[in-house]
Amino acid sequence: MLRETDFKELKLFKKGKVRDVYDLGDRLLLIATDRISCFDAVLPTPIPDKGVILTKISLFWFSFLKDITENHLISTDLSDLPLELESSKDDLRGRFMITKKCEVVPFECVVRGYITGSGWKEYRASNSICDIALPEGLIVPVLKDADQKGLLQIAEESRVLVRKAREGNLSVDEVTGGTFTITNLSMFPVDGFTPILRPPESGILGLCRVREKPAVYNGEIAIRSMMTVSLTWDHRVVDGAPASEFLQTLCRFLEEPTLIMT
Repeated sequence: MLRETDFKELKLFKKGKVRDVYDLGDRLLLIATDRISCFDAVLPTPIPDKGVILTKISLFWFSFLKDITENHLISTDLSDLPLELESSKDDLRGRFMITKKCEVVPFECVVRGYITGSGWKEYRASNSICDIALPEGLIVPVLKDADQKGLLQIAEESRVLVRKAREGNLSVDEVTGGTFTITNLSMFPVDGFTPILRPPESGILGLCRVREKPAVYNGEIAIRSMMTVSLTWDHRVVDGAPASEFLQTLCRFLEEPTLIMT
């Protein structure tokens, strides 16, 4: 196991929770140790060969995406290590990368399935984690018995639910019990996405932006308003054929809204 490094012959650039980084002049030496971290704490007991596995994962993605985007990797060859580390090659085998020095772009996107422990306690008290303010989460109101209501009633109840959601006044009953979700990204330049199903719901429909595109209409090329819709459904509840029929019917209604009134 390799819990930490201390190569005094090299200039230490940074010591992270898992990786030790040394300055090689115009390059960096990244060494993945076997330390294990939990949030901002480093646990006392390392995991054997964790650093080797982390390095293999990184190398896989660098290789897989190399034809799509450049990366900072230069070498993982033991022969390219500095001469000062000749006696440590066996310890570093499979757990280091020599990389380019790159300019850091201070941007981070974190997606969490849930918050627990001290993070959840702080979030409930101050809407922040580690003193970093977080935006309000997505609230999905549930409109009950929609199949038994007309368009005007659905529109009015939807307005009430949206207002209560913005004010933070939704009851538990108004956010539970849903069976089908409609999610909308039309306000963003998104032409297609895959909405993720929320169990135990049976389906979710994703709506994208409307764009003007050339299309065949009445035997001629014309500029038409086009939109992509994406449907994700639970195959244990709905088979592919009825799901496709649903999309066909939906598209027909979108193309001819007057059909909804008949």
